[in-house]
Amino acid sequence: MTPAKSLYPRALKVTALEPYKLRITWDTGETLEVDVEEMLRSVPALHPILEPEVFARAHIAEWGGSIEWFDTEFGDDNVLFPFGSFGMAPQDLKYKGEPTRLLVGHGNTFREFVTIHRGTVGGRGQTRIGDRNFLMAYCHVAHDCLIGHDTILSHGTTLGGHVDVDDFAILGGYAGVHQFCRVGKYAFIGGFSACTKDVLPYSKTVGNRALIYGLNTIGLVRRGFQPDTVRKLKGAYRCLLVSKLNTSQALERIEQDETLDCPEVRYLVSFIREAKRGVVLKRPTRRTGDSASDE
Repeated sequence: MTPAKSLYPRALKVTALEPYKLRITWDTGETLEVDVEEMLRSVPALHPILEPEVFARAHIAEWGGSIEWFDTEFGDDNVLFPFGSFGMAPQDLKYKGEPTRLLVGHGNTFREFVTIHRGTVGGRGQTRIGDRNFLMAYCHVAHDCLIGHDTILSHGTTLGGHVDVDDFAILGGYAGVHQFCRVGKYAFIGGFSACTKDVLPYSKTVGNRALIYGLNTIGLVRRGFQPDTVRKLKGAYRCLLVSKLNTSQALERIEQDETLDCPEVRYLVSFIREAKRGVVLKRPTRRTGDSASDE
């Protein structure tokens, strides 16, 4: 794991003392003792750390810019910039300090002030981040989220609890995704969007509330999709968005049309059928403003 360069000292070692004191050794050669009891008692979310067996788990986080107490696992070649927070208690009033986890894969980049909370026993029990994701500054990933591989979360993106973000999705700056929603593969969400339903794979989705602006054709071509696959996805999107069919009828027509059959279209249909909060299928009107740009 590669630490980002910093002008600030790094903590090299921490030892939990009793009661509620930490002995910290810095890369400057200094060793200091600090009493953290008042701070821990002043923040309700930190109260689980007051348990003696939990307090004794104090360890240095990746990069050496913070101290952690809970079970967080990082893979190889992750880059963590200063002032991030990883694996701390979820912002869930039902959480009572149960042992849960944050699992992070390989080759991710987390810029300054990124916060990622661990899971809850009422959810998956863990928050999971895959490989090669890029989370820009001030992103927040809430408890029990699942992020796949090769995604980009732009500056200030916020994911509510239990959100799934599938591979190669791109979320624009300050976009927000409501708890329990899903973002499909290769989806593009515009900046400042508010997504309260599932976001279709391969789509351009923009706005507050989010509207769908069709297939992200340029983005798919940039990702190397074959022209025939793009043509079939366009046909499926026409059935969903332009035809006079309701969603169930559109899905049936797509499945029955052999000229549209391919793995990507089958995934699109399956994604819609599995939706529990509904999917973003509302299109913009002239009153909603200009059309969205491609990725």
